[in-house]
Amino acid sequence: MPSSIESGVLVSYGPVRRLTVGSYFDGERLHRKGPYLVLLDGDSIAAIERSPDSAPPDIAFLMPTLVDAHVHVFLDGRELDPVLRKRHRLKDRDALLATARANASAAWQAGIALLRDGGDPHGINDALRGWLQSEHADLRLRSCAVALHRAGRYGSFLGRAVAHDDDLVPLVREVAKTADHIKVLLTGPIDFATGAAKGAPQFDAAAASTIVRTAREAGKLAFAHCNGAEGLQIALAAKFDSVEHGYGMNEELLRRMAGEGIAWTPTLAPVAALRHLPTTVTRSGNEALAQRGPQQARFWPVGVELDGILSRHHEAIARAAQLGLTLLCGSDAGSQGVPHGSGLIDEIILMAATGVPMETILKAATSTPRMRWGEPSASLMPGSRFTAIALPQSPFEASSALRCVSHVAVD
Repeated sequence: MPSSIESGVLVSYGPVRRLTVGSYFDGERLHRKGPYLVLLDGDSIAAIERSPDSAPPDIAFLMPTLVDAHVHVFLDGRELDPVLRKRHRLKDRDALLATARANASAAWQAGIALLRDGGDPHGINDALRGWLQSEHADLRLRSCAVALHRAGRYGSFLGRAVAHDDDLVPLVREVAKTADHIKVLLTGPIDFATGAAKGAPQFDAAAASTIVRTAREAGKLAFAHCNGAEGLQIALAAKFDSVEHGYGMNEELLRRMAGEGIAWTPTLAPVAALRHLPTTVTRSGNEALAQRGPQQARFWPVGVELDGILSRHHEAIARAAQLGLTLLCGSDAGSQGVPHGSGLIDEIILMAATGVPMETILKAATSTPRMRWGEPSASLMPGSRFTAIALPQSPFEASSALRCVSHVAVD
């Protein structure tokens, strides 16, 4: 593995051909009654069977490498000050690409081997994808190139504006030539004062349907940044392949999504992060927030209540799992307070706190996105290529174990 992206601890167990594990998650279900013996043939799994050996296992817990279904590789989630974040977006291409490479390194260190980027106007995601293909084939990035938005509306820092509906078909066709997915900013962000999406939807049902149809004609999936019931109704009518964020879900929408096979990436991490940002961070160049108690530290003005928004989102995610709706695990890394790599682990832990079974969450962070996107399987099953991470303890017993990842290398 090239030194240019090495980070964390890359563990090799010698020439790995046989290793024992205490328990493992294969990408679909937990196997807890170990120890198990994993037999390798080259870089593929030949068999997994109960081990007759009573010695302590080589690895306490084994699972497939992770997938972060929603990131922005050109943004640094560790930077909290909004003024400095805006300045960052104005940096030259070389500086932005350096940030993206550092973010990729952090993702790999956290056990992530596949990223889906949500757009930038500079082509940094495409450049990083190409660099990874040549320099680090074990870490892959799926790029949407630019996110499409209406001229003058939210999203200029993520992509390209669409002025007229007549421009939609040629623009989607152009983007599809290089993109892995087509992304649309169907609505604005969530308004933390009201819990609703800011402003009306950017595209109506006819325009959204045109985007999805054109994407599919080009052989591409389409996903929608979307918040609020009105925008979500449009997303479902247009039959996007997945909805990102989705604050404002209700029972009817969840049932429709489950029935139509539309996936949901609920991104709890960026909203949860706002509850813990330091009060010394400024909202603008010269406006400082008033000091508040440690339990009330907020980045947003007094009177804004994030807990209610998060509570409703928790309930919707739990209900989605009950209905069998396809969930994808995405952190929105690069958002304020959401670092790359560790942000996905935060997202997994936050989803677990909603009551969704860990088995469902780990599927959403390993096998489900790979299957939906047509990516090679990373499941720990005979015949699959062996690509795995080791944990010191089962995350089914302690989700915090996901913060102590080691890659398992086959020499």
